[in-house]
Amino acid sequence: MKKPVLLALAAAVTLFACGKSALDLSQPKANPLFIESHLSFLADDLLEGRDTGSRGHDIASLYIAKQLQGLGLTGGAADGSFYQQVPLRKALLVPGSAKLSFQFDDQVQE
Repeated sequence: MKKPVLLALAAAVTLFACGKSALDLSQPKANPLFIESHLSFLADDLLEGRDTGSRGHDIASLYIAKQLQGLGLTGGAADGSFYQQVPLRKALLVPGSAKLSFQFDDQVQE
């Protein structure tokens, strides 16, 4: 008699544990308009494509850093900022210097 009761009790506890947990309403929900406003600013043509090292890149990175600071976050760089210095080389395409060629077997076509 004890085995069926224990089995039923174990099944009930297992089913209860599988139930949905209560929603945590203390966490803020994502606001689509809020997200859209950030994306619209960062994607705007005024930022000039945000090319590395450009004025648009500097504006976008400052905007993101200020938003993160506003959330109470701190930067992970050695100096405590959100910026990491990385040496980069810049390549520029000289107009008229680009060349495209195709090679089929022994023939090259430009």
